[in-house]
Amino acid sequence: IGAGVLPVMEWRKDVEDIFSGQLPVIKNFNESIDVVSYYLHNEKSRQDTILSLRNLVENNYTPSLYTRRIIERVLR
Repeated sequence: IGAGVLPVMEWRKDVEDIFSGQLPVIKNFNESIDVVSYYLHNEKSRQDTILSLRNLVENNYTPSLYTRRIIERVLR
């Protein structure tokens, strides 16, 4: 995501929780060709998805945010 590449991953609950359904995931092998083909043939959709995912990561999962969250929990 940080390199501007759209990852396509096997579905996992934690990935779904983190990316709120924005990350293309494969729930069964039979759909993998369709998912990958869609993003290879739809440049705008791929770029929009990458941008959305990058914003999600930068706004929620940076080292400084995690440090702040840890400090807040420790000081409670």
